[in-house]
Amino acid sequence: MTKYSKLTTAVTGALMATTIALFAVGGSPAQAAAHSQSPRTTASDTTTVTWHSPKLPSLWSIYLPKMSCPADYPYMLDQRYNGGSGFRIEPGVEITDYQQGLDVVALDALGTPYEKNGHKGYLMAGLGGSRDVVLNSATNWGPESGFTVVLHCTSDPAQGIFVT
Repeated sequence: MTKYSKLTTAVTGALMATTIALFAVGGSPAQAAAHSQSPRTTASDTTTVTWHSPKLPSLWSIYLPKMSCPADYPYMLDQRYNGGSGFRIEPGVEITDYQQGLDVVALDALGTPYEKNGHKGYLMAGLGGSRDVVLNSATNWGPESGFTVVLHCTSDPAQGIFVT
């Protein structure tokens, strides 16, 4: 085996390890206090649900857990967070407490049937928690680090995310 083939094998192995979620994370999201991030909302009609990841070693991936808005605030808030971060996340989802090198995909959404202006569709109500690396995962490309997923929820369907 040459130096080149040893390097190629090592790099290929590392890339394969990062494209597959290596372990699933248990635990349950915890509801936080009511809180407001948007100028069109008030503290009385929004709340957050949070989940804290374990520390991820460099080049490790995990699936994000299923997270639902609570019954009193059943809809995800129609507001974008983490602008310019490169994260591929739904509106109403915020990633906090992370270090440079983290990549997050949170596009596996839960929906509640809803009709708006005569159109049938869904109001988004949380993250599905599927075991899908393309739609629902986090990969740490940097040094060991954890992160927090914050789900912003509202009691007002007009402030929710309506999809058809």
